[in-house]
Amino acid sequence: SCFPPLEQHLPAPMIFQPDALPLDTRTALPTLDPLEHGAFVRKVREAKEEAGQAARPVRDAWIEARVAEALDGQDPDDPDREAKAAALRDVFGQAVERSLLLGDFELIHESGRRVTVGEVLDDPDRWHGKRFADPLEPDYGNDKRIAWANLRAAGKPYLYSHAHGGRRFALHRARSTVRVQAGERVEVVRRTLELLRLDGGAFDRGGELVRVTPGGEVVPLDLNGLQFLLDGVAKWEKFDGRRQEWAPCDCPEHVAKGVRAGRGEWGLPRLKAVVTAPTMDPGTGRAIERDGFDAETGLLVVCDRLDTWRGVPAQPTMDQARAAVTHVWTPFAEFPFTSAVDRGVMLAAILTAAVRPALPTAPGFLFTAPTPGSGKTLLAICLSILAGQHPPAVVPVSDQAEEVRKRLLALGRIDVKAVVLDNLVGQVEDVALCSWLTSETFTDRVLGASDLVHVPTRCMTFLTGNNVTLKGDLCRRVLTCRIDPGSETPWRRAFAMDPAAHCLARRLEVIGGALTLLRAGLQGDIAPRDRTASFEAWSDLARRAVLWSARHGLLDVADPVEAIEEAYDEDPESQIGFGCYSDSFDGFSFCFQ
Repeated sequence: SCFPPLEQHLPAPMIFQPDALPLDTRTALPTLDPLEHGAFVRKVREAKEEAGQAARPVRDAWIEARVAEALDGQDPDDPDREAKAAALRDVFGQAVERSLLLGDFELIHESGRRVTVGEVLDDPDRWHGKRFADPLEPDYGNDKRIAWANLRAAGKPYLYSHAHGGRRFALHRARSTVRVQAGERVEVVRRTLELLRLDGGAFDRGGELVRVTPGGEVVPLDLNGLQFLLDGVAKWEKFDGRRQEWAPCDCPEHVAKGVRAGRGEWGLPRLKAVVTAPTMDPGTGRAIERDGFDAETGLLVVCDRLDTWRGVPAQPTMDQARAAVTHVWTPFAEFPFTSAVDRGVMLAAILTAAVRPALPTAPGFLFTAPTPGSGKTLLAICLSILAGQHPPAVVPVSDQAEEVRKRLLALGRIDVKAVVLDNLVGQVEDVALCSWLTSETFTDRVLGASDLVHVPTRCMTFLTGNNVTLKGDLCRRVLTCRIDPGSETPWRRAFAMDPAAHCLARRLEVIGGALTLLRAGLQGDIAPRDRTASFEAWSDLARRAVLWSARHGLLDVADPVEAIEEAYDEDPESQIGFGCYSDSFDGFSFCFQ
């Protein structure tokens, strides 16, 4: 892709084996439908579990081989040899089990020089961006440049290796030792919290302790999960009275309980959401495109592909804005939107998907059509991919508001990026969904516990269904987008391109175009007449960019908020019916409307 004035001139295609039949990859390798993808995910999970059991002895043998290599040449009669071996087992065990490289772990620079993680962390200006061999398999691919050090990842330095499809290794200095003894619980908990803050692996999300996986998944920490995390943060010892010496142990349960009881005083980063692609601060228009935790917005960027990120123009030109529209609209150009308002809602949904984690609130989006198979769910899937959730989390339809509330809370706790209420029928209303869409946090009790959690609701919400209308308060909380293929059998049609596959393969390109349009809208002189109650920040950013695009003729779109007015026009509760009742009293006639 090139921005003007650059042009790309491709050579004519070269044809080999001209007599062979052409291969249509869309037919030969069709995209998995949601059920097939779910089966695929289950098979992968089962295969990993099976492989994990076989991997345990292999890992143990690898650790012992590395320990023997490190001790080679040292005095075999050294009284501290076994202690050194135990320390080395911990170092190599953390590397292979938790992708954690401690201070004593040796890295091999592309020049062949060996340097410890501690030395790298002590001199970030020198080692940031440098290339290394894979830490676990230095000979992998005979490539000494396969790993890249990022020492400026907002307090979470890491080494990313492209070996075996890619793996992130956290870099950390040697673990401290915490000794547990009776009567010192308060002091031990205080020390533990200090180590948690230094480690950077735990966050405070709505009054709940969570950790984030290398892939960007949020994992709430129950008592067992917190103990496991603390086992990696520190070495634990308790006094062995029989042997009269300090002996290693696991993190005691009472320490983990003490840490959990310190809610409000954890001093950990307050996490709003995790993003797996660059996004934008709605208040300032600042691009958030640096891997790591952004303290101003509470967003954690987890994206290993930022080396391919091209950035967002500081002041987009009109040519750059046109190119951005092409990037964002290409996957959706073949969908039969019925009006400019529907296209405006769709553009607003695309732009919202790029910045939803940064917005306190945002409206939901309903995709409806007159016939099944029109592409409603496909639109929701494509937008979920752009939002960073594939496949989207589907919330079953229920007439029990409490059931919907529990499901939304559960999904919010793990920071899902997109939820879909699929295959709705008739008139739709839901009290829990109304609260979910207009509240910055969703508060409820965790199932099986007495603790209240305040889950940020920074999630795209989609509804789909045939001939669906909104009812009551949902009319102003959900924007309706209509598509009509004009066919009784729309499921038979074929797209010239696979929209979902395009969004998956070129997500960063589409996100880049969306952020460019959002920034162009902020710098333009077009502002909405109103700020869309409950969604003010969204209106100032996403809606404004849609209006700016319409004003400059970049796309045939209209104000997406007009969909709210249309929803109220169709809502039977908001219709004012007129009837007449006539009567007479003392010679006067009365007509009541």
